[in-house]
Amino acid sequence: MKPLFIALLLCVGLTSAKAQMLEKKSFMVMNGYGYCHNEFADGFGTVTTFLRSVNRWWGYGADLGITTGKGTEGPWGSNHEMRDTRMTRYFIGPSVYFTPLNIKRHLFYIGATVGYAHNNQINLLTEKQDNVFAKRWLTDKENGFGFGANAGYSFKLAEHWSIGARAYFHHFNEYSISGLLNLGIHF
Repeated sequence: MKPLFIALLLCVGLTSAKAQMLEKKSFMVMNGYGYCHNEFADGFGTVTTFLRSVNRWWGYGADLGITTGKGTEGPWGSNHEMRDTRMTRYFIGPSVYFTPLNIKRHLFYIGATVGYAHNNQINLLTEKQDNVFAKRWLTDKENGFGFGANAGYSFKLAEHWSIGARAYFHHFNEYSISGLLNLGIHF
C-alpha cells in the first residue's frame, strides 16, 4: 500500500510540474467585490491586486482596497442613546503571494500585505433629553499602517481570464473581513 501511495504522489507531482510548464503568465490583475464585515459596521468591499509572478510558487505586487459599511447600536440607558455609524477604509500596500497550487486551470493562493491605511468614521449620536431627541455628529479620521492577509482560489476560464473567490482580512485599529467574488486577468 505504501509503494502505491508513493507512486501516486510522484505521478501527481510530475503531472503538476508538467502542467506548470504549459502556461507561463507573468502578470495578473485580480479585482474582487463582495460582502465586508467591519468591527462595528457591515457593508461591501473591493480589493484590487496587481501581481507579478517570480516563478510558479511566488509573486509580489500591490493590494488596493476600499471597504465601506454602516451599523446601528443602542439604545442604551434611560436617555435611549443610539449610535449610527458610517465607516470607510482605504488601504494600499506592497504584497507577497504564495501559490502552492498553480496549474493549467486552477490557482490557489495565500497572500500578505502591510501598508498605508486611512479610516473615516462618522457617528450620528441620538439621545433623548427632556422628551426631545437631540442629535450630534462625531467624525473620526485616522491614518497609519495596517496589515492584511488573504486566501483564495481561481479557476481559469480561458487563457487570459479567471474567476474565483477569496477571503480578505485587514486590520488597522479595527478589523474587516471580506468575502469577495474575484475576476482575474492574466498576461
